[in-house]
Amino acid sequence: MRLLRLFLQLLILALFLPILFLVVRQQPLEFNALVAAAGLFVLLLLLTLLLREHTAQRREPRRAIGAKVQGALIGCAGGGLLWLAWLVASGQYRPGGRRGLLLMQSIELLGPWLPATVFLALGMQLLWQGYRAWRGR
Repeated sequence: MRLLRLFLQLLILALFLPILFLVVRQQPLEFNALVAAAGLFVLLLLLTLLLREHTAQRREPRRAIGAKVQGALIGCAGGGLLWLAWLVASGQYRPGGRRGLLLMQSIELLGPWLPATVFLALGMQLLWQGYRAWRGR
């Protein structure tokens, strides 16, 4: 399992470098694409760390999942919600599915500030909980 995890991490990093090169080379530089690509790859790397924790827990069933990995994943979810709040508030949100269209309809009906405030509050709460889990409190 350790070999599989290392292989996945190397594969993720090998795929990230060309994508990062393509995003940076794009003129004008799109900050949204850069942040989205970096967030995706950080999430994938954290999931490989969660795979390590899962393997260790399978070997020793009473062992809990590491607080740092759990906190980092919760923090990533909070960061994603904060990014969504920014996209909704700035009018840059472009839906790409059924749920996205429902969110777009609610933005048109309620205005962008109410959904952005909800996403901001949830994102800040998840970031705080992730920080607390990271610190082990």
